[in-house]
Amino acid sequence: QLMTSLEDQPAWLRWTTGELGWAEVGGQEVIESLVVGRWPLLLIATQTYWVVGMLLYSIKFLSPSFNEFTTYGKLQVGSSRKWGMLPHRFAWSAFYLFACTWTLCIIGLVFFLYFHNDQDVRYLRCLPIAILISLHLARRSYECLRVHDFSDNLMTLFQFISGLTYYAALPIAILDDLQRSISEPSSDFPIFSTTLAVIVFCIGSFTQHTVHVQLAGLRS
Repeated sequence: QLMTSLEDQPAWLRWTTGELGWAEVGGQEVIESLVVGRWPLLLIATQTYWVVGMLLYSIKFLSPSFNEFTTYGKLQVGSSRKWGMLPHRFAWSAFYLFACTWTLCIIGLVFFLYFHNDQDVRYLRCLPIAILISLHLARRSYECLRVHDFSDNLMTLFQFISGLTYYAALPIAILDDLQRSISEPSSDFPIFSTTLAVIVFCIGSFTQHTVHVQLAGLRS
């Protein structure tokens, strides 16, 4: 009965509780159980983050002092400016560089699962959006470092931590699509919808970059 209960638990839980060693559980099984199967830890943590984040944000509408503390950019008034600590260029560059690096790690995880599951094409269904997001984040990193002319406003430490956690949770949300794909019957890769998405992304990305260049030119 004990062995049956252990087998019903996800591999990451069996490993973290010390019931089974890494070799006994299987390293691949532990990593895969974080994103697919029963109780995927990364997805559960990300979903919890979004719920908690929305609850915290709703406090802005109930508490004027909290709203003042979390107000950002041109909306800052009065005493809210005294909490600023970090220059915008540093903060936004850190956001996008961190997010781009983390998204590349998620892409590496997708390939790991793909090659360790007999190259099941279902594991690659979330790959296009992950690559597009990483390209977007790389472009935004470049714009923060080389294009934007930031104002002298400062970002609070609370806002900076909020931004980092947001960009940490964003790529993990992609894996929710992976979880759904694994539960569906095997099928061919969605070529048409993926091609359409790439075309729309390229148009939108080029347009946004053009606008950012024009806005930076107005400040110079």
